[in-house]
Amino acid sequence: MPDTNRSRRGGDALRLLVLTVVTVAAAVVVFHFPPIPQDPAYHRFADDRPWLGIPNFQNVASNLPFLAVGLIGLARLFRRQAAPHDAAERSETAAIQWLRPVLPHQLLH
Repeated sequence: MPDTNRSRRGGDALRLLVLTVVTVAAAVVVFHFPPIPQDPAYHRFADDRPWLGIPNFQNVASNLPFLAVGLIGLARLFRRQAAPHDAAERSETAAIQWLRPVLPHQLLH
C-alpha cells in the first residue's frame, strides 16, 4: 500500500507555498500604491442625536443585538457540562466574535 501520509505532506507543503506566494504578492501590491484618500466627512452618517440622556443613541442601540447574541452564546457555553474541548472552543470563539463589535464601540462613545 502506498504511504498516503507522505503524499499528503507534499500537498500541504505545496498549499503553504502557494498561500505564502499569494500573500507576499498581495502585500507588495498593496504597499506599492499610495494610500487612498478618504473624505473627512465619511463618518458623518453616524447618528449623533442624544435620546434618554444617551449620546449617539442609535449608534449605541444598534449594537445591543450583538451584545445579546454574544451573551447568550457565552451563557450556553458555560452551561454546557461535558462537551468535547474542540466543540467548546468553537462555541467560545463564536460567542466572543459576536461580542467584539459591541464592547470597543461602547468604549468609544
